[in-house]
Amino acid sequence: MSPLEAVGWVPAPPAARAAEPAARAPSEDFSRQLDGAVGSLLAAQADADRQAARVAMGGGGLHEAVLAAEKADLSLRLAVRVRNRFVDAYQEVMRMSV
Repeated sequence: MSPLEAVGWVPAPPAARAAEPAARAPSEDFSRQLDGAVGSLLAAQADADRQAARVAMGGGGLHEAVLAAEKADLSLRLAVRVRNRFVDAYQEVMRMSV
């Protein structure tokens, strides 16, 4: 699974986008995708915490716990990079003269 799939905001193919209703505003679509991405990130972190707790109590596999922690780490790093890109783009727009 790629880091983008782990976060969960891979854009839909054009055929799937054409089938969506046109009444939805773009901001709603972005908001929904952002909520889904943050939800996936939180789920990956919660899964890593559960796996680590299970290993600490003597159950579960260390291998699965390390994989879950690595998945959560990659998801968080991707989210931070995307956030940084948004902040950079916002700052660039704010520097433009009107």
